[in-house]
Amino acid sequence: MDLMVQFDGAAVGSEGGAAWTGAHQAVSALGCSLRAVHPGTSDPNLRRWFAVSVPDAGQAARLAEALRVRPEVTAAYVKPTDEAP
Repeated sequence: MDLMVQFDGAAVGSEGGAAWTGAHQAVSALGCSLRAVHPGTSDPNLRRWFAVSVPDAGQAARLAEALRVRPEVTAAYVKPTDEAP
């Protein structure tokens, strides 16, 4: 199950800063890690998006709630399951 996370531009621009570290620690506490959705892009809007693979739907929902209250996070939601057309 994937959780999608959007950070504000300042947090992404300061990867390793206090804001970034706090969100990263919240994700790491579940044994997960943030991965860039658009690695290597120079587009500032695309650089803000990250994904987290979470094994359990309940954990994903709790992590999304925990991240949404962080000031550096502008969005956090559980990605809906893909469906066949």
